[in-house]
Amino acid sequence: MGLWGGLLWGRSEAICGSWLAKNSHLRDRLVLATKVRFPVDVSDPNSIGLSRKHIFASVRRSLEALQTDYIDLLQMHWCVGVVISRGCRYD
Repeated sequence: MGLWGGLLWGRSEAICGSWLAKNSHLRDRLVLATKVRFPVDVSDPNSIGLSRKHIFASVRRSLEALQTDYIDLLQMHWCVGVVISRGCRYD
């Protein structure tokens, strides 16, 4: 399995999350960033893109992997104008 096969996706977040769990006292001194757009499950056609559904699902997965309750910066790959103009509120 290569990169697209899901072997590496989320691995860096899991590593960072493990470190964060052991060093939670440093969380407020860090800026955590993650990205959204690429597929997280190649067997699911809804697991790619910048739809509201995919953004929320990706954020939930990242929060779990990072073992934190917030992300400081969410980066979007190939962001299209409609996503920027409409915005996306995560409640």
